[in-house]
Amino acid sequence: MRKVVKPVIRCDKCGLVIKHEEYEEFCDFCEKQTSPNFPLEITLFPHGAEDAYHANLCSWKCVKNYLIKYKKKILKYNFITMPYLSFGNKKEKQDYVEKGESFYQEFLKDE
Repeated sequence: MRKVVKPVIRCDKCGLVIKHEEYEEFCDFCEKQTSPNFPLEITLFPHGAEDAYHANLCSWKCVKNYLIKYKKKILKYNFITMPYLSFGNKKEKQDYVEKGESFYQEFLKDE
């Protein structure tokens, strides 16, 4: 995941923090800004004791395209974890409801 950090802003005279540090996260496939509350994460676990690789994606379309584009790279890993599929509460129109519905549109659509 690519992050852009916006630094702390302090008062020039007293050093008091005016604005705290913030960061923005971006999709590892299409580079759009993602929601920090609900990233779709794929984790690739290598053979042995190496560190796992995490890819954060903004939509199920990007998950599908990421899996297609990096198929050869992914097959070199021991195993991967896929994003959880959660529908939440449609009355509240939460972000993950849309992501759950878009999963069906990308992966299970009738052709």
